[in-house]
Amino acid sequence: MITFVGVFVEVSMIPSKIAANALSAALITLCVLPFRLSATDYAAGLPQIPGEYVDVGTHRLHHRCEGEGSPTIVIDNGIAGSATEWYTVQENLAHRFRICVYDRAGYAWSEPGPAPRTTEQIADELKRLLEVRGEAPPYIFVGHSFGGFTALRMTSLFPEQAIGVVLVDSSSPDIFFEHEVPRRDLVNPIAAGAATGTDKVPSTSQEMARFLNSRRKALFVQMDEIANFKVSATQVPTAETIRVLPMLIIARDALTEPNNTLLSQNRETQWRHAQEKLSQMSSKGRLKIASGCDHFIHLCNPKWLAREIEVFIDELVSKGI
Repeated sequence: MITFVGVFVEVSMIPSKIAANALSAALITLCVLPFRLSATDYAAGLPQIPGEYVDVGTHRLHHRCEGEGSPTIVIDNGIAGSATEWYTVQENLAHRFRICVYDRAGYAWSEPGPAPRTTEQIADELKRLLEVRGEAPPYIFVGHSFGGFTALRMTSLFPEQAIGVVLVDSSSPDIFFEHEVPRRDLVNPIAAGAATGTDKVPSTSQEMARFLNSRRKALFVQMDEIANFKVSATQVPTAETIRVLPMLIIARDALTEPNNTLLSQNRETQWRHAQEKLSQMSSKGRLKIASGCDHFIHLCNPKWLAREIEVFIDELVSKGI
C-alpha cells in the first residue's frame, strides 16, 4: 500500500508485484491522456461562479481576488481542495490586504490544464495568473497540504517580490513513504471538516463542494497530481535557496488523530517532525500549532488562522521587509 502523507491519499494493498506494476501503468497512462471538456459539458449544472476567469494560455483558471493594500496574499489548496474553503479566511484579511484565492486547473470552476500536473506546472500557471491579472507585489504565498509545494516554488519564481511564506499543515518533500494502513479515499476538505464537526461550513457549501469535486475533470486531476507527487517533491526549493526568507509553519494538533493506534501515533510523530524541519528551512522560520485542529486548519478555525497571517505580515512590515 502506498501512502502519500499530507495528501491524504492511499492506494489499497496490491496482491502481487505484477498487479502493482499493472496498476501503476494504468494510472499513469490515464493521467497523461489529454482530457478536455466541451464548453457545454463544462458549464452543465455548475453553481453560479463566485469569481472571475483568467486565460493562462492553455486553459482558464477561476480565481477571486478581493481587498486592497499590500502585500498581496496568494493562497493554494491541497489535493481535492478549492478556493471555496478559503472564503472565510479571505473575508477576514481583505479589510487590510489584497488577497487572491483560486482553483487549480481541473478543480471546481477552473478548466483542466496540461499534464503532467506537477508543482512546476502548477506554479508556472499561477505565476501567469498573477501577471495577467496585474496583481502587484510584494507577495505572501500561502499553501495548504500539497499546496505548500506551490507556495515554496513561487518564491523561486518571484525571488525579489516574495517576502514571506505561510505553510498550513503542508506536505513535506521528505515525507512520502509506504505503510500498510487502512485505505482512505480522496476527501473533499469542506465535507471532511464538516464531518468532524470542527467547522461551521453551511450545508449549501458542503453540497456545492461535493458536486464540484465529483466531476470527471476534478477526479482526473486528483489522480494526476497523486501520480506525480514524488516528482513535485523534487521541484520544491531547497533550504539553501530559502535561507533567510520569513516563514510561518502552522501545523495541526497531533491530539486530533482519530485512530489512537501505535501506527497512527508514529505517523503523527513523523508528521510533526516534518513540520519542524520545514520551519528550519529558513533562519527566519517558526512553527506554531493550531490547537484542537485537524489537517483542515483553515476550516477548523479560519478566524484564528487569518489573525496569525495578519500578525506575521505586521511583523514583517515592522522590520521593514
